[in-house]
Amino acid sequence: MNSAAQGAKEIKKSEGEEDEGRSDGNQGGGHRLWFSAQLVSLRNGKGDEKEKNGAERREEVRDGDKEQMDTRNECMEQEQGMRWRKGAIRSVEEWDGAMLEEDEEEQEDRRKEKEVHSILSRMLVHSSASSSSSSFNCSSAESDEVFSEGEEAAARRRSSRRHRSWRTFLTMMQWSKRRQSSWVQLAGHQGNFQLSRGGVVLKRFSEVEDACLRALMSDALQHFVPRYHGFIQQDGSCFIRLEDLMSGHHKPVIMDCKMGVRTYLEEEISKARVNPTMRSDMYQKMVKVDPSAPSREEHHQGGVTKLSYMQWRDRSSSTAELGFRIEGIMLENGSVLRDFHQTQSSAQLMETLLSFTQRQLHVLRAYRSRLLALKEALRESQFFSTHEVIGSSLLFIHDCTQKASVWMIDFGKTAPTPEGVHLHHNVPWTEGNHEDGYLIGLASLTLLLGEAIKQASGKDLGSNSGGLACKEADS
Repeated sequence: MNSAAQGAKEIKKSEGEEDEGRSDGNQGGGHRLWFSAQLVSLRNGKGDEKEKNGAERREEVRDGDKEQMDTRNECMEQEQGMRWRKGAIRSVEEWDGAMLEEDEEEQEDRRKEKEVHSILSRMLVHSSASSSSSSFNCSSAESDEVFSEGEEAAARRRSSRRHRSWRTFLTMMQWSKRRQSSWVQLAGHQGNFQLSRGGVVLKRFSEVEDACLRALMSDALQHFVPRYHGFIQQDGSCFIRLEDLMSGHHKPVIMDCKMGVRTYLEEEISKARVNPTMRSDMYQKMVKVDPSAPSREEHHQGGVTKLSYMQWRDRSSSTAELGFRIEGIMLENGSVLRDFHQTQSSAQLMETLLSFTQRQLHVLRAYRSRLLALKEALRESQFFSTHEVIGSSLLFIHDCTQKASVWMIDFGKTAPTPEGVHLHHNVPWTEGNHEDGYLIGLASLTLLLGEAIKQASGKDLGSNSGGLACKEADS
């Protein structure tokens, strides 16, 4: 009996301990659950904070992209507005005629600036020679005038003289600044460019060129084009910001070669057929070079279509046959040569190349090496394989410090090829195949440079003449 009671008591005791253990276990599990919940809450809080920060950053990026896109849209609208205003104010013929007059005025301004420079030099020499005289003696002749005409007239004359001197100084500064970045003179109308600071040139915004430059910055050709720095609005106009290719060059010599077997788009042919506009300004240009070039009907009308003029330019130069032509050369003294309208034969072109480089072997070899490297880059370029490159140029630059390089510029007429059209760039053009003949021109230039190297090798003394001239000029 006592044994049975004791056994029952032990059973109850063990059951009690078991219940207590379960209670403790449940309490421990509750603590663990609470701790886990706190961890999850903390992690969620951090996650929410990260997500919030990420959202803010994405919002900032979107705001920046939106601002950039808004600016680009404004530039595009402005470009279209300018085209509309040109058409509303005057016809295309009158507009190009005005641009021709601006070019002639600019040439006249440069001629006057050179005369001013010569006069200023003589004035400075005279001033140095007479600087040892007293100030009274230097102005004695002028003093007679002053006393004879009175104080008021003399004051006006002195003021006018000071203004003239200031204008002379500004003219000389502008001439110096233009020479420092003179490649813009060879790349179309001066009005399309503005000089900037920090090794950058501003070119008037073009939607087509802007799109090309954006694509080229991530292409195999990125090391052969000026660096693209986006676009800005300045003085009410939009400009593309480009690397100044003259930066780092001392007294550069520059040559612009327009590439391809044609310089007009196929769509320009269609437009000329639908709406042919006779251009008297282009007729005058044509007659000035070759009076027999216009047809009898064009002579009678006193005008030619833009397409007819461009086709004549391509035929009369080396474009149609060799796939490139020389558009202009800027010499070391800043003067610009453009009279290459009928430079057509290989012999003429090679003589021009030898003159341009002064037969310096290191310059000729550097140019040829750069063209060979460009050929390899074009072969790998996704951009080149999918674009019709029309009106683009190769810019050759060298200076008296033996720096020499070649750059691809001007993509205002470069357009993506139509769907299903694959270009070779080295076959003849027929209407509808969209071939531009760019590689034909590149091969011709490379071959001519090779021949020029052979000729210059026979007169190796000329290879050092450029550096000597540079030192003499500096001294």
